[in-house]
Amino acid sequence: MSEKRYTSLPERLYHWEQTTPNRVWLRQPRERQWQEWTWQQAGQEARRMATYLKQRNLAPGSRVALYAKNCAEWIIADLAIMLSGLVSVPLYPGQSASSMRYVMEHSESQILIIGGADDFSAIQEAQPAGVHTIAIDRCEIDCDISFREIQTACEPMSESPVPDLDTMFTIMYTSGTTGNPKGVMHLYRNAAFSIVNMLDRTHYDENDRFVSYLPLSHAAERIVIEVQSLYCGAPISFIESLDTFVEDLREIRPTLFFSVPRLGKKFKEGVESKIPPKKPNLICNIPFLSDYIKKKVKKH
Repeated sequence: MSEKRYTSLPERLYHWEQTTPNRVWLRQPRERQWQEWTWQQAGQEARRMATYLKQRNLAPGSRVALYAKNCAEWIIADLAIMLSGLVSVPLYPGQSASSMRYVMEHSESQILIIGGADDFSAIQEAQPAGVHTIAIDRCEIDCDISFREIQTACEPMSESPVPDLDTMFTIMYTSGTTGNPKGVMHLYRNAAFSIVNMLDRTHYDENDRFVSYLPLSHAAERIVIEVQSLYCGAPISFIESLDTFVEDLREIRPTLFFSVPRLGKKFKEGVESKIPPKKPNLICNIPFLSDYIKKKVKKH
């Protein structure tokens, strides 16, 4: 296949900044109010954070650990790491302190970005000495500086560096359930090849709607939601909490709902609690009624 088909993730950001700067890309609910970022706004915030990261004078390819629940600032921080020529090391929000410490020490992470978590004591226990900390959305512990302070203090990085496709942009570790976590090194080429060829079959574009709730620290969610969005332009919405999950989905009305079998079973049980299983099976064989029932299920 033609090499021209493949571009790096930063180049995809530049593309949308230039072609659809005012189109909404990220949507984050806070206390039932939706905050939105256009491509231009997200790009500017990523560029400001990239300026700060470059001011740390780290060697190219230095590691930056990222510990947070899914949110808009997770993705913006991830882009900032790429723009500054560094390598992200996502940590699982539910990971044990010993496992996270191993990952940060093994990867030689020099910066730790901290966001929302259920147990902040774990990340405090795991943090190696001398690691610089940055607080993003929903961080509840003291850090050296916050994302918002960076946005106020730093000018956006003006240059738009284009990394070589064979440059590593992230190391994604396994969860460590069968021994020490194993780090998997991903190149920009890996992401480009996977998504470009996936889009040849799925045909998602900027008119679709993605929802992100499975951990972005996992390769599947990272590639299928974050990376695919950067390539096809579809907006990403986040979930405020488990308590608002269904309400948020009704608001988002995603056209791509990337899930796991366990959650699909829960949805199925919810439908069957209101409609006996035999009835929808019968109705769905009748074309007119089938369309009507499917619309009702999507609505509720």
